[in-house]
Amino acid sequence: MKISTSILTVFILASVAGCSLAQSANEQLGEVGREPRSDKPLTDGPPSPGPHGPLSASDTNKDGTVTQAEIESFMSESPYRRIGLVPFFDQCDQDKDQRLSDAELVGVEPDHAFNGTDKNADGVVTRAEVEDYVSDRLYRRIGLEAFFELLDTDQNGELSPTEIETAHSTGQLPHG
Repeated sequence: MKISTSILTVFILASVAGCSLAQSANEQLGEVGREPRSDKPLTDGPPSPGPHGPLSASDTNKDGTVTQAEIESFMSESPYRRIGLVPFFDQCDQDKDQRLSDAELVGVEPDHAFNGTDKNADGVVTRAEVEDYVSDRLYRRIGLEAFFELLDTDQNGELSPTEIETAHSTGQLPHG
């Protein structure tokens, strides 16, 4: 089951708007500088939602099968999930300097999108750090939409337990 181009375009435009609108609002409020996010440090990645990563989180009824509707719902919570973290970085990097400034980070929605990417713990998220962060997770590189389509080998709009286990055994989805 393919998602139409117009729907994908709407989601991409919404994610760009999310970065720039939040940044613009923060600048107008004078909140360009920010304190480090001690509750959600950029050096700590998200906890694993289960043995199948984002597929575990997407399986809302916990039946072991991830449907197109479940993955759509999960992707709608955070724009970067649909398109991948590097393209999302590019959208949020308003000045195109390959790093997210404090003002750009303040504008990121959701605010946890880049948690775990600041490998050297300097408080600056660079494109190179994001590329490194996504390198061991295919779904972070290509986004969950393309990842779902890749794993749905019988193209029935569902990821069966067999398809998910095949993704583990072929290295497309790491365990845990």
